[in-house]
Amino acid sequence: NEVVAFIRKLKAKSRVWQASVYNCNAFVAEIARSMGYSTPGIWLRPQEFITRLREMNGG
Repeated sequence: NEVVAFIRKLKAKSRVWQASVYNCNAFVAEIARSMGYSTPGIWLRPQEFITRLREMNGG
């Protein structure tokens, strides 16, 4: 599965978690973009991020 392979590739990178630069939303956004989805800004609260991600992509 391409998505699983992409996630494994991301996990192998040594990224430092930082709330303002690379947070859980940024991780999800990278995965979503690799699948061709549009993504909202990463600075939203996680629940709002997922809600907007869904709305932006016809869900």
